[in-house]
Parts: sequence; C-alpha cells; structure tokens
Amino acid sequence: MFKIGEVVSYSATGVCEIVDIRKEKLTDTMMQYYILKPIYQNASTVYVPVDNETLVSRMKYLLSKSQTQELIESFKFTDIEWIENDSERIGFWREILRSGDRKKIASLICTIHIRADYLATLGKQLRLIDAQILRDAKNVLHGEIATVFEIPLEEVETLINETTTK
Repeated sequence: MFKIGEVVSYSATGVCEIVDIRKEKLTDTMMQYYILKPIYQNASTVYVPVDNETLVSRMKYLLSKSQTQELIESFKFTDIEWIENDSERIGFWREILRSGDRKKIASLICTIHIRADYLATLGKQLRLIDAQILRDAKNVLHGEIATVFEIPLEEVETLINETTTK
C-alpha cells in the first residue's frame, strides 16, 4: 500500500505526490481513494480507488538514478513501427501511455521524433494529435527524469539529446 507523501508515476498523468488517502463519495458508493497531485500539472487532482487493482497498478514508484540513466539511453532506439491508420495509431499510443511502461513510452517518443524529422524533410509537420501524444509522453517521462535527477524540467530534453548522441 502506498503512503501519503510518496511520489509516484501515474499512467499518462506523470509524476504525482500522494497527498492524501481518504474516503470520498465520488459515485454512488463511499470508497477509499489515493489522492494524487501531479507535480508538473498544478491544476489537476487524480483520485485512484484503493480497491481498483487495475488503476492502482498504474501507480509506480519512481525509478532509481541508475534505472533512469538506462531509460535515457533507451531513447536511442525504437521498436515501434509507424502505423499509417490514424485511429489505430492513436489508440495504440494511448494504450502505451496508459500502461506506464517507461521503455515503451521512450520508444514511442523516439518513433514520433523520427516521423517528425522525416516530415520536416518534406516541408510538413506532425498532425496535431501526434504532437499531442508526443507532449503527453514527454510529460510522463521528462517529469520523472527531472524529479529523479533533481533538475528543472526544461533541462531534460538537453540531457536526453546529449546522452543519446554520444
């Protein structure tokens, strides 16, 4: 069981602090919830039912510094192929974000960057939905990297670029 004050990564939301564990009546039933406050999204609060194994499984403790360094190294590679069908692609990507699998999210970011670079050679840009998924994916991983390495969020992209171009 998680505790108040712990910092976790939650699904597509990113890094959150558990600010409370309390009973709330958000539906017809009084239930116990983890109350999560996203670190990099000040305006929102996330309620995770303590008894919902699926949602609780999306709460993950932050990686160690060495695990985070390995994650940064993984930005060099992708095993995700571009899916031409928009609805299939976006559905697949959203599922990756929901899974919280950091390596897959890093691979997703890499895939979208490769596509963006390719489109730039044609004088084109990513579709708006692809750019949004990229922002969401970066929010999740960049927030965790910034938190673990205790650096400003704005420095994460530089850190990744410096590491992956060595």
